[in-house]
Amino acid sequence: MYRSNWYQSTAEFYGNFYVDISKTWEVKAAAIAAHQSEDIRTGEKWIKFFKNESENTGQRIGVKNAEVFQVLKWLAA
Repeated sequence: MYRSNWYQSTAEFYGNFYVDISKTWEVKAAAIAAHQSEDIRTGEKWIKFFKNESENTGQRIGVKNAEVFQVLKWLAA
């Protein structure tokens, strides 16, 4: 499960799996910008929001940018 607080949700989120996206942040920003309807509606606020989220999450694990996920069930390989 991935958390995005841009839109409100009633579901509880317990992040327990972090991914360093420092080297790929620009790719993510380009993907976000590709959603033209959101870009028109929110201007640069949408990208700034996700950049801030990734920086705050990155601080938790000592990297520049990160995303946090909630693993609901670990599967053995």
